[in-house]
Amino acid sequence: GSGVAREFWSTDYRLNAMIVRFPKPFVALQDGIVMGGGIGLSGHASHRIVTERSMLAMPETGIGLIPDVGGTWLLAHAPGQTGVYLGLTGARMTGADAIFAGFAGRFVPSERLPQLGLALEQAASAADVNAVVARFAAEPPPSTLAAQAADIDRLFAADTVEGILADLAAAGTAWSPKVATDLAGKSPLAMKVT
Repeated sequence: GSGVAREFWSTDYRLNAMIVRFPKPFVALQDGIVMGGGIGLSGHASHRIVTERSMLAMPETGIGLIPDVGGTWLLAHAPGQTGVYLGLTGARMTGADAIFAGFAGRFVPSERLPQLGLALEQAASAADVNAVVARFAAEPPPSTLAAQAADIDRLFAADTVEGILADLAAAGTAWSPKVATDLAGKSPLAMKVT
């Protein structure tokens, strides 16, 4: 009732919008754990860089909240039903998974980050930043999330949480029982809102 939460979220969403519209290159190094609000701050940058150490997630349903801080926009724009899957399960993404899901743009091995930082300090224009990032980028490892995309698209296509749970129960895939068990531990209300 104090208005603090409303003010916080209002400020947070405006900050995310400012990051998207920022006229200069905004480079986010998503190296390590990037979850919840970290996604909101980094997921809308013009240059989103992940490494082999990256772990991204929107785990809010596990604590009775819903994905927010701009993460819902990213979830809604993920390929197929990937966003529904990630939003409901809070599954952790590797750097390669984050690129597949649209939460990141480029993969740079972590040992190259210090040199990348030094090169970015010398960049004088947006074109220079693009060239620097391209020079340090590498092919990401295979994405497990991409490999599971067909199953995710099929099993998370229902319009309700109950429908998704029924599809998981009937699926018979190697990972569907684990996902169903995982969802049973999430907040039912948070999953419905998500």
